[in-house]
Amino acid sequence: PDGSDVQAVAEFAWLVKNVVWPLGRQCLGMAGLLAGTGMAVPWEQLSRVDAATGSLAEDLKLGVDLAIAGNYPAYLPSATLTSRFPVSEESLSVQRQRWEVGSLAVLINYVVPLLKEALRKLDVKLFLLAIDISIPPLVMYFVVLVSTCAITGVAILLGGSWTGFMIALSGVLLWSVSVFMSWAAFGQKVLPLSAWPSIFRFILQKKSIYAVAFYRKKLKWQRTDRRS
Repeated sequence: PDGSDVQAVAEFAWLVKNVVWPLGRQCLGMAGLLAGTGMAVPWEQLSRVDAATGSLAEDLKLGVDLAIAGNYPAYLPSATLTSRFPVSEESLSVQRQRWEVGSLAVLINYVVPLLKEALRKLDVKLFLLAIDISIPPLVMYFVVLVSTCAITGVAILLGGSWTGFMIALSGVLLWSVSVFMSWAAFGQKVLPLSAWPSIFRFILQKKSIYAVAFYRKKLKWQRTDRRS
């Protein structure tokens, strides 16, 4: 890491994705998700799914495919693997763009089939997995919630119901409490209080990623450059 406050925010977001969420899934008895570096899959299981898809979020897609085949990934907290964050802004942007756009593609293409398969098999784990992957990436989820608050707020001024606004506001509050609790339990060393104002800069830097997702520009899988 380069020591910048924005980089600290990015590291905290990565910590939530790769440690906090997997621990939460494990505590709830849910299926895990694969997360790239650190995966271990028996060849017998891997050979039964298509691992060469070119998906931007190939690890996430592989985990879902394995779950559909009845092989649910499990999170192992005792296994530790460290890797370097991209050191250049360009490499970091490529990594974020690939993951977030790829995650949205998996969300769009897999949630409905997973729900159908879960109902067909009466499989609670598959059902919960569908709900899990239907949640957008952390920052995008926040942007969606805040945007919904703004839209429903305008609707109230035009004579609409308060119901939608209160639901959206509850989502924002729950998101905020969840992030704060994650920081208090796991992230204080990664994200000091002095770096909190940079959260807004981090969110603003995502606008180009969301533009790519919104306009459905074609992206190719590209390895992240981690060289110093």
